[in-house]
Amino acid sequence: MQGNGIIVLKYDTAMLEKLFSSKTRVRLLDLFFRNPGQEYYLRELQRLCGVEIRSIQYELENLENLNLVVSRKAGNLKYFRIKEDHIFAKELRDIFLKAAGWEVLLRTRLGAVPGIEEAFIFGQAAVKDRNPADGISLVVIGTADSSLLESAVFDVEKTTGVTVDCTITGREEWEDELKAQNPFIRDVLSSPRKTLILRTPLSSKGQSS
Repeated sequence: MQGNGIIVLKYDTAMLEKLFSSKTRVRLLDLFFRNPGQEYYLRELQRLCGVEIRSIQYELENLENLNLVVSRKAGNLKYFRIKEDHIFAKELRDIFLKAAGWEVLLRTRLGAVPGIEEAFIFGQAAVKDRNPADGISLVVIGTADSSLLESAVFDVEKTTGVTVDCTITGREEWEDELKAQNPFIRDVLSSPRKTLILRTPLSSKGQSS
């Protein structure tokens, strides 16, 4: 970089060192990034992160000073959340989610898409913890906007390098094809499955094993 590039580089390096020099800070950021938009109060963060409350307080102060975490008061409680529009928020989120693995990233991205009633993976990806060489087979049931789903899936593919084959269907269409013994659905239901999102009860025939 030219001009003031060295100054920018020094600022970036200092921030990353400050961000990742503490296990407590990493646990906090991991929790925030896995649950975008969620707010937590102090004792809740202590319970979820499993560290001393003084360490939580200290790291929250650091993160607020970096403007990466913001807070608000409601009664006697103070709530904290990630600052979504921070200049490094998206990049940092990708780092944490990629480190957590493709399944966490996929679950998180799909969770942000409205209209999904149910989402599950099936086949070998449902029984392996590592990135499957043959890609991921995903079924999404509901009324979600296809362009939002495609964007979420593309983001997962770009971040992890894993191919996601996504089938999108409405609940009524899925039930109709299930009754008609559609070969594809029959194959899906006979394969190993892992539920990522479930917002409505499954029919008895569609229950995961």
